[in-house]
Amino acid sequence: MTTMLEARAAITTEFSTEYNTTDVSWPNKAFSEPTDGSAWVQFNIDFFDSLITTISVKNNEQLGAVMVNVFTGRYSGTIESTTLAQEIRAIFNRERLGDILFEPPTINEVPTPVDNNWFQRLVRVNFSYYEFIP
Repeated sequence: MTTMLEARAAITTEFSTEYNTTDVSWPNKAFSEPTDGSAWVQFNIDFFDSLITTISVKNNEQLGAVMVNVFTGRYSGTIESTTLAQEIRAIFNRERLGDILFEPPTINEVPTPVDNNWFQRLVRVNFSYYEFIP
């Protein structure tokens, strides 16, 4: 059984080990966007509601998602952002990391505000694991 802290550590370690193509903005860490327009990504993990899996034993299924925003220079086309998104998708696509099961990822284009210098895609990977409540 996995705890929320263990899941976050395992997923973060997996991403930091497998992805080294661009700079990464990590949650609650100082980061400066590249000023030369080079690509970068923003990594985040969100946890959602838990589901009760049994009545007699205190087990929950914890749901969550890995969300990685891919930023490429505005007006630079879509090939680079698509390539980076597919690379990230491949890291988690239907993988198992200990007790953590990953679903097939989705890749979506994020609407870009007029005053933004970045083209953005979101790679979202839902996951689940079971936790035992003592």
